[in-house]
Amino acid sequence: DWLAQGRGHLDGRTCALFHDDGVGQEQSPAYAAFTLEMLLIGFGAIGPDAPSPAARERLGRAATALNAFLDDGGHAPLIGDDDQSRVLLAHGSEEPRYAASICAAVAGFLQRPELAPAIRDPHWRDLVFAAPPPGPASSDGSTTFPQGGYTIRRGDIAGRRVHFTFDHGPLGFGALAAHGHADALSVWLSLDGRPVLVDAGTYLYHSEGENRRRFRVTAVHNTLTLSGASQSEPSGPFNWMPRRARARLEKGADSVPLNVSASHDGYQKRFGVTHRRDIAETAYGFDITDRLTGATPDGEVEIAFLLAPDLDVTAHGGRVTARRDGRAEITLAAPEGASVEIIRGDAISGRGFHSPGFGVLEEAATVLFRAPANAMRWRSSIALAPVT
Repeated sequence: DWLAQGRGHLDGRTCALFHDDGVGQEQSPAYAAFTLEMLLIGFGAIGPDAPSPAARERLGRAATALNAFLDDGGHAPLIGDDDQSRVLLAHGSEEPRYAASICAAVAGFLQRPELAPAIRDPHWRDLVFAAPPPGPASSDGSTTFPQGGYTIRRGDIAGRRVHFTFDHGPLGFGALAAHGHADALSVWLSLDGRPVLVDAGTYLYHSEGENRRRFRVTAVHNTLTLSGASQSEPSGPFNWMPRRARARLEKGADSVPLNVSASHDGYQKRFGVTHRRDIAETAYGFDITDRLTGATPDGEVEIAFLLAPDLDVTAHGGRVTARRDGRAEITLAAPEGASVEIIRGDAISGRGFHSPGFGVLEEAATVLFRAPANAMRWRSSIALAPVT
């Protein structure tokens, strides 16, 4: 009876904690991986046939979705919270490819070797779950997860291997939306398996007070902020009340070249406007057009891009170039009429910081384009530097 009850709870949690498309309901690849590892331990304690057919299908979809978030280096972008929790811990290892290891664990547990990622680090959980050898590289193209709310473009652009992620999903899971961030319509970019446009991260949960808020609000994410307001407003370390942005995909799912549009209503109540973002793939990268529809607001908009800490960032007029080891990676072009500012390590706003792991803080460069809000439309561009 206890085993049957336990299996029922695990089956129910598997389907409740992951959207139908496999994306984790907490809107964080790291927490999706941690949840999968806990579920596998539970099912494994009962036996390999423990998951119901519905739970087995959802586990497979979850691994497929998690694989989609992995770039060519096997790294997932730091979306939402990540406190680096692990179930099977390897002391002395931060596991930068933790999500990839969990994909392999699911592949072994379900005996579906096609779910194993192409790149992962060895770990003793490989033995626990009979993980298969690395699988083939993920297919190029564009993939949209309609319930989880992400569109991911993988492929070659301007001679570079691109992994581009666009967020048009929910804030987070359930009444608290606890581990989500106010990052609707944000973008993340990896080139040749190395991060370029990154997330501010998590840093800490409770012990830093205001820093918990700073790392979750819209201003530190790669999206548009209107008059300094966050799309969704945190009311505690793990709460979001009373204002939450609702994002929706407008058009362009799974298109190649990428041509996708999404919107959110996080500024509707306060300013009477909806923010819409259109992303169009070009021969050299991506054009990003931000629009406000509705009332004409006062104040200004800020369009932010946070660069990886190992990039050197310089501005020349309306263009900003990011270099790694002396080689150009990308050039960001500001909208017409916008001013350009590069912010590093601003403790007041939280901009110019990147937290690659829990309790770890690194200075980075936030590129900020500022413009009057009453213009209602702005186009930025990301040009990838070709390999020479």
